[in-house]
Amino acid sequence: MAQSDLDELEEAFAILKLRALQLNLRGCGLMDFDGARFLNAITGGSVFSTDVSALHLGENKLVGYESGKILVDLLKAKCPVQWLDLQGTHIDGRSLAYAIKMNATLTYLDVRNAPLWDDPVFQVVGSTLLEKGCASQLQYLRCDDFDLLPGISTLSLHETALGIGVFHIMAALLRRNSELKELDLTATDTDERGAAALAVALEDNTSLTRLTLSHNHLDEEAQSLLLSAVGRGVEVLM
Repeated sequence: MAQSDLDELEEAFAILKLRALQLNLRGCGLMDFDGARFLNAITGGSVFSTDVSALHLGENKLVGYESGKILVDLLKAKCPVQWLDLQGTHIDGRSLAYAIKMNATLTYLDVRNAPLWDDPVFQVVGSTLLEKGCASQLQYLRCDDFDLLPGISTLSLHETALGIGVFHIMAALLRRNSELKELDLTATDTDERGAAALAVALEDNTSLTRLTLSHNHLDEEAQSLLLSAVGRGVEVLM
């Protein structure tokens, strides 16, 4: 993106004086320092101020380290971002884990085709969001393994081999999600670590009515942990 384009876009927002802002820079050839400039404007009290509710940076492959540093500040500040699109970028999820934990407005995250969001990163982020005192309201996610979107009441990952990190991020989403009713994790290759993460989430989840975990590597202790965590009226199949 040329400097003149950046100046023109910023001037346009200044003229409109938008209060509730959805900033869409998806697939516009944004360079990393350009992304950092815009994010810095959001957090720095400029015309973008603190009113950005949706931020789309997806399909900008050069957006990475510098933008990620500013994005951490954005999520830790009072900017009410609810919808964050990082699809196809090189922003590292590890650097965002604590900021997402502290953010109380973000509910939706898109990290499809983002090479720095692999299973170990999901485990770091998911584990962080499962900690006590976590303020995060994250409950929707699009990633390479599954889509949990607003309005979805049934999700089946039947016979899909999932990494332990995916189970941690799934559990983190279940902790706050109030729409999902049925979750099928049959033969997803999980073990007691996945069960432990799900058990933490199920202590807070109030919407799930059916959980299927058949044909996984769950011993009696893991099964007992899950059964003790679910609320009344929840059918658990193992």
